[in-house]
Amino acid sequence: MSDVFLSKDVVQRHSDMVLSRINGALKELRRLFLVEDLIDSLKFAAFLWVLTYIGAWFNGLTLLILGLIGAFSGPIVYERHQVMLTAVVLWQKSCVIDETVKRQFIE
Repeated sequence: MSDVFLSKDVVQRHSDMVLSRINGALKELRRLFLVEDLIDSLKFAAFLWVLTYIGAWFNGLTLLILGLIGAFSGPIVYERHQVMLTAVVLWQKSCVIDETVKRQFIE
């Protein structure tokens, strides 16, 4: 039976990647909490406020179970209704592009 091991290079590469993601997340949280951009900070505050209500309605384990059910049933639903879902996504994408063009034209 052969031994399973990780080389130092693999561990170093993955730890550097994790460290860079953690630093990026901390930088973004600092930006949101210190109100460097008022709109983004207000969106973040509203998101946290909504999370308090979701937390009051559901238990954390219930949310985890619902997330797992969604993760495993989502691909099946997409396979069955792929044509319809693709059409809806393309329609929404075109609406977003149209609104973006309108806003750029107004500015």
